[in-house]
Amino acid sequence: MITFLRKLRRSDMTGTGSSFSTGRYLKYALGEIVLVVIGILIALSINDHSQYLKDRKKEVYTLQSIKSNLNEDIGLLFKIIYSNQQVLAKLDTASIILSGARDWPVYSLTTNLEALIETYHFTTNRTGIDQMISSSQMDIIQNRQLTEQLFLYYRDIEENTKGNETEVAEYSRITFGPALLGYDDMSNPKKSLIAYRSDPLFGNSVSFKQKAMRLMVAEYLKIQKKAQRLVALMDEELNRLK
Repeated sequence: MITFLRKLRRSDMTGTGSSFSTGRYLKYALGEIVLVVIGILIALSINDHSQYLKDRKKEVYTLQSIKSNLNEDIGLLFKIIYSNQQVLAKLDTASIILSGARDWPVYSLTTNLEALIETYHFTTNRTGIDQMISSSQMDIIQNRQLTEQLFLYYRDIEENTKGNETEVAEYSRITFGPALLGYDDMSNPKKSLIAYRSDPLFGNSVSFKQKAMRLMVAEYLKIQKKAQRLVALMDEELNRLK
């Protein structure tokens, strides 16, 4: 194109006749316009490609950050599930002692009744997702289905898990705690096993806490599976972006 325009310029310099020169000049001007347009399009294309690469780097960073948070959640959930299962084991033992006819040492019951006031809380790590939201980069992840599942994961934790945890914790603190402290010295019990068995407060409290803890363990397992599925999806996205 440049060579052609140069030839046109020479022709204009040496040509004769106004119409001839004008025609040549129009072709030259048109060529200049075409070149400018092509240059603009190339510049825009380069700029778009550069922005695309920057966005993909941000996407990789965001995915890696959220993935790291999810792996922390998975590890923490393993610990919390184990701790809650330990509480359930104590409650099951207390239930057996309270409902059975066999003679047990009173401290065997009171030691396990302390599980009524034991609570464990799961706090998800939201660093990555919150950073994405605060920086207005919610569209940075190209996989829209993955983004939706991430928001559903964190929403379910806030709306369901936290609500159930709060209910169990408040019941343990407001109901179970005062009942245990006001009834006997749990570390050095003075009352007989018969007294504990005859008081419906303990049997009912143990039964309630057992049901609540089993529901919580099931909820934690469900969250953990969601987190594991999300990590697998993010690995697929990261491999695609390599």
